[in-house]
Amino acid sequence: MNKILFLLIIITFLVFTIPVLATITDVSTSASVTRATTGTNVVVSVTTTSSESDTADIRLIAPSEISISDPSAQYYPSVSVTGQVTKPFTITAGTSGTYSNIYGQATPTGQSPVSSTPITIVFEDPSALTVSGSPSSTTKSRSESFTLSITISNPQANDITTYYALTCPSEISCSGDLTSNTITVSSSSSTNLQWTATVSSLATAGAKTISFQLGDATNAFTTTVTVSVPSDSPGGSGAIIGGGPVTKVTVSKGNANITIPSIAANKTAVVSITKTEDVAFRQINISVANSVNNIKIVITKIPGLPASVTHEISGKIYHYIEINKENITDVNVNKIYIKFAVNKTWLTDNNVDALNIALYRWNNGQWNELETDYVSEDVSEVFYQAESPGFSYFLIGTKGGAPAAPTGAAIACKESWSCTGWSSCINNQQTRTCTDSNNCGTTVKKPAESQICEVGKAEFGITITSILTYLAIIVIAIVICVFIFLQRAKISGFLRSSNKSTKKKNKKGT
Repeated sequence: MNKILFLLIIITFLVFTIPVLATITDVSTSASVTRATTGTNVVVSVTTTSSESDTADIRLIAPSEISISDPSAQYYPSVSVTGQVTKPFTITAGTSGTYSNIYGQATPTGQSPVSSTPITIVFEDPSALTVSGSPSSTTKSRSESFTLSITISNPQANDITTYYALTCPSEISCSGDLTSNTITVSSSSSTNLQWTATVSSLATAGAKTISFQLGDATNAFTTTVTVSVPSDSPGGSGAIIGGGPVTKVTVSKGNANITIPSIAANKTAVVSITKTEDVAFRQINISVANSVNNIKIVITKIPGLPASVTHEISGKIYHYIEINKENITDVNVNKIYIKFAVNKTWLTDNNVDALNIALYRWNNGQWNELETDYVSEDVSEVFYQAESPGFSYFLIGTKGGAPAAPTGAAIACKESWSCTGWSSCINNQQTRTCTDSNNCGTTVKKPAESQICEVGKAEFGITITSILTYLAIIVIAIVICVFIFLQRAKISGFLRSSNKSTKKKNKKGT
């Protein structure tokens, strides 16, 4: 009995001390390019191979001079690995040099990390490439265009990948090649880029700079454009220029207050507005037929549809804007030119093309889409200009969204949406059903009925670890049962022995 009990204890001990077999069989690392300029993003892929389903943290190990911009957490936590999984890392370096200790690493839950063979990436200073262009300076009038050419040459013995970006000021639009891109310049060769630069019809007089960035060299090439404006044009010397000694502009979040002492008949006041949070308007040119004095204009971003406005446009809306004015009426106004900006993040998040934006004005009970032109863009914003016959409520939204003015029940009907809960995550998508309790027949405020989701780790899956765990539980249960059985057998034997002894004593007594 003791030998059997000892054997069972040994088996239990071995079950608990058997090491968990590694399921990650291989980790490999590769890069999109092996030589790039500093400031240029390089994508490094880490591929993890598993013999069965497992969960692992996947990292890219790199020298401190290397920065990882994506993923934002610097690694991928708890990745479900079945077979082979590849995860991308976007890196760059701010210091030139040869970095030869870059490798991927996968750490399965409860196991030691598995690393790949290191790779080498060389980051060159942008000065390894030469940049030339024309013109370096030019003088243009409003609406005039010119051709801007830039050549990137690589005199080195190796191909070099680099990022470039062309930045045009808000009063000059640039079209042609991509204004930002990552390209590879082959050894002992050149890449030619070309754009058509057009001066805005609302541009103010003075020098404007177009800059070209290569890698992290922000001014690898610049072009100075001097805008010439006739004295009788808006923004010329005969106009009142916003921001000058006679015009006062005060800005705060979502608000701009403008005070203009006077505008002479048939003259134009050009008022520039400093970039401020929630103030989309950047410039207003006010052309008047009659002289006006002590003009006060307040531009305010409002959170939603104004109470006096009966309906919205059918498209997507960026901003609602209210303009209140004093001592000037639409009768006094010939034309108003408005320059405004839309944040690129909003365009991306709402899947809106930059060329599909318009300014709308509320008048006579309906939204009127104003003629709106794309002007230019910078790193964070896209700039537009529109012509308006007067002041009122405005909104910035997608083109083609101005319906005819509704009447009767359509005006009174306000959408009231309610939605069911989200469904289970199937094929990385969840759905729900939303209904309008007022049955307006419109979908302006309808919530989203689908969203992207991530399927979690499978609820059921047999791994070596789980098998060993189940086996351990079974063995423990067997040991306990055998122990109880043996103890009961021992007690039963003792009782039988005691009964026999008692019977013998009774016989001797008789």
